[in-house]
Amino acid sequence: MGTKATASARTHPCLRGTFPSSAKQPGLVTKACYFTINNHQLVILGYPYEITPLQGRQAHVVKYHIPYCEISGRGPPPDDLTGITLGDIYIDISPGKYAAYGRVAEAGGSDSESWQRWYDPQPGLRSDGATALPKHPYCRNRWLWCSDATGINWFTATTVSSIQARAKSTGLMSRDVGKTEAARWREASAIIGSFLQSATPEGFGDKNEGDMLTPPLSPLSFPSESREPSPLIGKRKTRGQGAAEASGSRPTAAFVEGERYKAVLRSLTQRLKAEKNELVEDVRALEEYLASTNPSPPLDIPESKEFSGWIEKVLARGIEGYRHELDPGVREYCDLKAELAVAEAQQSKEESMLEDAQILLGLAIYEHKRLKSQCE
Repeated sequence: MGTKATASARTHPCLRGTFPSSAKQPGLVTKACYFTINNHQLVILGYPYEITPLQGRQAHVVKYHIPYCEISGRGPPPDDLTGITLGDIYIDISPGKYAAYGRVAEAGGSDSESWQRWYDPQPGLRSDGATALPKHPYCRNRWLWCSDATGINWFTATTVSSIQARAKSTGLMSRDVGKTEAARWREASAIIGSFLQSATPEGFGDKNEGDMLTPPLSPLSFPSESREPSPLIGKRKTRGQGAAEASGSRPTAAFVEGERYKAVLRSLTQRLKAEKNELVEDVRALEEYLASTNPSPPLDIPESKEFSGWIEKVLARGIEGYRHELDPGVREYCDLKAELAVAEAQQSKEESMLEDAQILLGLAIYEHKRLKSQCE
């Protein structure tokens, strides 16, 4: 497929503001999302909508946003749902019965569509039949998956394997290969529930991964009665908050500015990690492209853990430089805090010198009294 849209290409409905609706479930929440592919991964079979190329950080890498609509409601997808398109995602947010569905084309090359439920096929990325993962109807190597950290999206097989390994290491997913269908669905529900309970408005406020027009499953998008909050939300207090509540007074301005400063640093850290992940994907895509054009040995792709030292160095240099971009209140607080640290160090030094002087004075007085007693 070329990078230019064909004459028949049209804007995706959700980007025009046309969202699915249902008379049976009038309280559905819908929003426009997208995932990102680059020109080396651009294998789209009969894609009917217009996509615009976006220049990446590297001249040879061009990115594209593939839009879809995310729908969330209680219960399975209603049968009267209108305005849906292939590639849309539906999330059942019924407490204890969480589920995800992908809108896919029926097998056999027919024009009919259906909702396919997601659960772990173990391993099954390339399998067929009832246990296969929902596969994106237009983009090759894109599969429906839920990450307990980033939510539900159409991921590459490499990303799915990475998320799956992390879920096994944390115990969210069992290592049992012979799981029954009911066990797989319970496991999928637990993974989705883990993400829903860990997602907070504060956590999504600074999120900037570039894969969504709005964050999937954002609690800000749900009706107030449609989500069970985490039992830990609102219960964790910092030392300053506890002291302020114990004294019955409001937090000081310095404490508030400090919290804002920490939030900015957290946002910077998340952005650096997102950029690192994009770099890894670009390198892998370039490796695939080179392997397809030149049968030379593959490049050595650095693992994520090898970037930890790089992240620490970038943070060490970036935090100080980023401080100058903060608002004047935060910058003034940081300057005052630095001056206070210098003043405390100087005071400690002067107190140490004073103690030494007092010791010497005591020794002098003792020696004077001893000599005076000898003379008498």
